[in-house]
Amino acid sequence: NRTLNKAVNKRTAELKQTEESLHLASFAMKHAADSVLWITSDASIIEANEAACRSLGYTSDELLKLKVADIDILYDAKVWPQHWEQLKTHGSLFFESSQRAKDGKILPVEISANFIRFNDREYNCAFVRDISERQKSEEALRDSEEQMRIIFETSESGIILVNPQGVIIFSNRRMAEMFGMSHDEVIGSAYPDHLHMSEKISGDGLMQQLILGAIKSVTTERRYIRKDGTDFWGYLSGRRLENQDGSLRALVGFITDITERKLMTRLLAENEVRLRTLVQILPDLIWLKDVDGVYLFCNTIFERFFGAREAEIVGKTDYDFVDRELADFFREHDRKAMAAGKPTSNEEWITFADDGHHALLDTIKTPMYDSDGMLVGVLGIARDITDRKNSEESRLGLERQLLHSQKLESLGILSGGIAHDFNNLLLAVLGNLDLALMKLPEEATARNNIGRAVNAAKQAAKLTNMMLAYSGKGNFIIKELNLTELVEENAAMLSAAIPKAIKLRLQLDHALPPVMADVGQIQQVVMNLITNASEAIGEVNGTIILSTGVQEFDQLTLDGSRLEEKMPTGCYVWLEVSDTGCGMDEETLHKLFDPFFTTKFTGRGLGMSAVQGIVRAHKGAFLVESRPAIGTTIRVLLPIAELSWAEQANTVLAAESVKSATSAGTILVVDDEEMIRGVCVDLIEELGFEALVAADGEEALRVFRGHSDRIGLVLLDQVMPDLDGVAVFRELRLIRPDIKVLLSSGYSEQEVSERFIGLGLDGFIQKPFSLSLLSAELRRVLGDAG
Repeated sequence: NRTLNKAVNKRTAELKQTEESLHLASFAMKHAADSVLWITSDASIIEANEAACRSLGYTSDELLKLKVADIDILYDAKVWPQHWEQLKTHGSLFFESSQRAKDGKILPVEISANFIRFNDREYNCAFVRDISERQKSEEALRDSEEQMRIIFETSESGIILVNPQGVIIFSNRRMAEMFGMSHDEVIGSAYPDHLHMSEKISGDGLMQQLILGAIKSVTTERRYIRKDGTDFWGYLSGRRLENQDGSLRALVGFITDITERKLMTRLLAENEVRLRTLVQILPDLIWLKDVDGVYLFCNTIFERFFGAREAEIVGKTDYDFVDRELADFFREHDRKAMAAGKPTSNEEWITFADDGHHALLDTIKTPMYDSDGMLVGVLGIARDITDRKNSEESRLGLERQLLHSQKLESLGILSGGIAHDFNNLLLAVLGNLDLALMKLPEEATARNNIGRAVNAAKQAAKLTNMMLAYSGKGNFIIKELNLTELVEENAAMLSAAIPKAIKLRLQLDHALPPVMADVGQIQQVVMNLITNASEAIGEVNGTIILSTGVQEFDQLTLDGSRLEEKMPTGCYVWLEVSDTGCGMDEETLHKLFDPFFTTKFTGRGLGMSAVQGIVRAHKGAFLVESRPAIGTTIRVLLPIAELSWAEQANTVLAAESVKSATSAGTILVVDDEEMIRGVCVDLIEELGFEALVAADGEEALRVFRGHSDRIGLVLLDQVMPDLDGVAVFRELRLIRPDIKVLLSSGYSEQEVSERFIGLGLDGFIQKPFSLSLLSAELRRVLGDAG
C-alpha cells in the first residue's frame, strides 16, 4: 500500500504539472499576437485563438464551424491529403498563402504548420501571420531598387563602386560607354588603369587617401583614357562608403564627361582674349557697370576720360572721378537704360581728364542680364561724334544755304519779273499823268486828282524797288557813308516812329570809318529794324538801344551770319538794334526773313526780307541773337570803304559830251509794249524832239538803217522777244559806232548794266520815269545843258 500510495501521489503530481502546462500553453495560444488554428486531418478547424478571430472577422463559435476551404483561397481538396502526408513526414511546413476574411477581404499570410499526434489522433497546429505590411514594404523596396536602377542606368554621369583594393565592383551603363568598354570589361578592372598617363600618380594617390580614410570625399577634374586610346576629361565626385564601425565598405565615384565644357571654356577664354584685344583697340569708350554703378570693366580710351588705369577704375563709381552734377547725370542715364530694358542713347559733352580736350559723345547704354534673366548691370559704348556733328551741321548749313539761295533766286526772279511788268505799267500811268498835267490849265480842279494819282503811282514804284531790294537787286547809288552820322541825322524821325512808352537810346561810335553804301537803302534798314523792335515790345514799357561801332570779327562769329554768303575774317563797321521785347524761338528765327511773315495778326510786307536783300547787296553780314521773353539783338555788319571798291561800286555811268548835235532832233523809241511806245513818243515830242518807233529788235534795226543820218539817240528797251536789248545795241553800234543809246528797263540799273559792261552804254533810265527825269537824262546823254 505504501508503494501504491507513493505511485499515486507521483502520478497525481505529474498530472497537476501537465494540467498547469496545458493551462499555460492554452493561455499563451489564446493571447498570441499571431493567429493560431488547430486543424484536423479532414481540414476541420477545432480551435482558434483571439488573434485568428480578429484577423478573419469571425467569432470563435463561427470560426469553429468552418473548414480550411472556407478561409484559404488556395485550398484544393485533391491536394489536401498529399499536403497532410508531407506534414506528417516533415513534422512542420512553412509557406505563404492567402486567406479570405468574413468581409471578403483577402489577407496575404505566412503559415507555420506543425504536426501533432495526441491520444492516437492527428492534429495540425498552424501559426498564421498577416504579412500585408511586410509585402507592402518589400514592394516599396523593390520599387525603390528599380528606381535606383533606372537612375543609375539613365544617369548622364558614370557611376562606379571601387573596393578597398582599388578594383571596380559596380558600374552603370554610362560609365562603360565613357570608357569605351562593355559592362563586363569594366567590372573587375582596376580604377587607376583608366587614368591618363599624366593623371596616374596624382589620381592613384588621391584614391589611396580615400581608402586609408585620410580624406572622406573629393571633387576634382581628371583626364581618363578610353579603350581605343583616346582621352576625355571627367569631373570626379568621390566619397567613402563606410560600415557601422567606420571601416571601408567601398568607394563610390560619380564621373561626368566635361570634355566639351573644357573645350568651350578654352574657346571662351580665347574669345575673351580676342574680344578684350578688340575692345581695347576700338576708338570708342567702352565700360561695364553693375546695378549699383560700380565699374567692372573699361577699355583704354575710357581710361583717358578718367585719367586713370583700369585697375584704378574697377570697383569705383563715377562719383570717385567727376563732379557730383556730372556723376548724377551719368547715373540717371544708367537707371533709365536699366528701367527701359533696352538700349537707350543720348548725346553728352565731356572733358577728357588726360589732355583736357572737350568732345561730344554719342552714348548707347544697354542693360545686361545673366543666364537666368536677372539684371546685373549696364554696358556703355560712347563714340566721339564731334567732327561728325560739325560736318553734319556744316552740311545742313550748306543745304539750308542752298535751299535758301534757290528760294531767294526763285523769289528774285518772280519779284524782278513783277517789278519789270509793274514798272512798264507805271511808266504808262505816270507818263500820261504828266502829259495830262501839262495840258491842263493851272486853275483846273482835275489837277489835284491827277496829282494824287501821280503820288500813288510813285508809291507803287517804291514798292517795286522794295521787291528788287529783297532779291538784292535794288537800284543803289553807292557812296561813302558814316553810319553814326546817318543815325544822328534820322534820330528824330526814328523816335517819332515808336510809341511813347518805348525809350530809344543811342550808343554811337563817333570815330567810325566810312562804308560804301546807298544812303536811302541803309535808312530803310535802320527804320525797319527799329519798327520791328517796337512791335516786339508792343504796348508795354520797353527800351530799344541803337548802337554803332567797329571791331575785328573772327570766322566763327561771321559764320553765324543769317546770310548765305559768309564774310571773311576782318574788321567791319556794325549797326546794332537791341530790344527788350518778346524775343523769338528757333522756329521763328528761321522764318524771320520770309516775305510777309509776322508773329502779329497780319503781315506787314517785305520789311525784314528787304533788309536782308539790302544787306546782301552791300556784301554785309546779318547776326541775330534772341531769347523768348528776354529780347532780341540784331547786328548788321558792313565792309569798311576802300577806294578801289568804291570805284567799282559806283553805278553812275559817265556820259561823254556830244560835241555835235546835228542829228539830235530825232529819237528812235524801241519797246515791245504798245502803251509804253505811245507814252514815250508823247513825252519826247513834248520835249521838242521828233520820235520814230519800233515794236521789236528787227524793226528797230530796219528803221535805224533807213534813218541813221537823222537819229541822234535810241531809247532802247532791254527785255524784248527775239532780239533783246544787248543784241540790238551791238547791231546799232556796228551800223553807226557813235550812236547814243539810252537803255530803259523795269529792272534795276545794277542788274541790267551787268550785261552791257564794256560795250559803252551811254546811259540808263529805270521805268517808270517822269517827264522831268526823261528830259534831264536826254540832255545829259546828248550833252545839251539847256
